[in-house]
Amino acid sequence: MRYELLKRFRRGNHLFGVHINGIKAKDGTTKNCGPNPLEYVGVTFCADGQTATLWEKGGTEWIKYERIDGSADYGCDVAQQYRSKGFNLANWYSTYKWNADDGYQNFATWVK
Repeated sequence: MRYELLKRFRRGNHLFGVHINGIKAKDGTTKNCGPNPLEYVGVTFCADGQTATLWEKGGTEWIKYERIDGSADYGCDVAQQYRSKGFNLANWYSTYKWNADDGYQNFATWVK
């Protein structure tokens, strides 16, 4: 899943998460929401804004994510406000709960 999230982020695709844990199973049970995967992947930008580095959280440490094209680094051009900073993807992309956020009615607005 981390590969897909970071690959899509690098391409500039819109991302969002949907917790489906509140949907009842055949036996009527539901599960608690798990961790938000967007909090376990991130990006840093260099001082000149021309290079980004992808990261994943492994335990308590952030590790360079080199599984896309064999390198964690790639070229970019980011605004001044993002330079020399790092972000997990949950800072930019929303996560919804299917039941609580009325996914049936609102899914189209989440996709944007």
